[in-house]
Formats: sequence, structure tokens, C-alpha cells
Amino acid sequence: MKSSSPIASAVNQIVLSLPCVAKVPQRLLDLLSISTFYDFGSVREYAIQTIEENGGLDPIDKIYYANQFDIPQWLTPGYKELCQRHAALTISEAERIGLPTAIRVAKARELICDHRARVINDYCLPMRKGGTDPVDAIINNVFFNGKT
Repeated sequence: MKSSSPIASAVNQIVLSLPCVAKVPQRLLDLLSISTFYDFGSVREYAIQTIEENGGLDPIDKIYYANQFDIPQWLTPGYKELCQRHAALTISEAERIGLPTAIRVAKARELICDHRARVINDYCLPMRKGGTDPVDAIINNVFFNGKT
């Protein structure tokens, strides 16, 4: 069912007018799932925007749902938050995001840690490659092969 159909258009209008679809995180994720599956564009955008406006998701959920529901704009912030936090990945977190992503997270964390150690040892400001934040450059290289 595509969002250009009359049924999809009606569903978009009905769902967006319901006050009960408000700001309950699990309901919003359910709404995101259904609207993505049935290609209800307006409802999907509403769910994404409302999740973001309400503080978003933790980095693991951000990465998981970004991949599950094709929301690429959640990936870089999720990777960045995860790679810069103090706590390492737990086993359950690694299982949730998958082995390849967990390995990339570990690699990016090592590179970020190495970079910070060099900065501290050299008593200098972080090196900036073309004005790019070093952490952003590492995330881009590790997760997107330098293509973003």
C-alpha cells in the first residue's frame, strides 16, 4: 500500500489528528514501524519528528531503529554519542546493533581514544583536518568509508 492511495491519505489525516498518538515513546516507535511498512509518509515523518523533539533515543536505539526503519539522519549522531561515551559496549548492546557495527564502534572508540591521548601528550588543541572535528572525521571514515 503506497501513500499516494486514497486509503493511505485518509490514514495519514486520521492518525495525525488523534491527540492520543502523542508522546509515548513505545507508541511512537510502533507508529514509526507501521507507517514505514505501509509507506504512510506524513505519519512516518510525524513519528520521527516527535521522537526527536522528545529527547530522541539512546545511541543504541538510535542506531538500531535507524537501520530498521531507514532513518539515515539518526546514524551519525548515534555513532558519535556511542563512540564518545565513557562506558564500553555491553554484550546485549553489541547483539542489538550487530557484530559488524559493534566492531566498527570498538575501532572508532580506539581511534578517538588514541587521538585524545596524542592531544593530551602534545599539550595541543585537537588537530583539525580541513576544519573537520576529528571525532566527526573518524566516524565518517569508520562507518561511511569517508563518503559523507
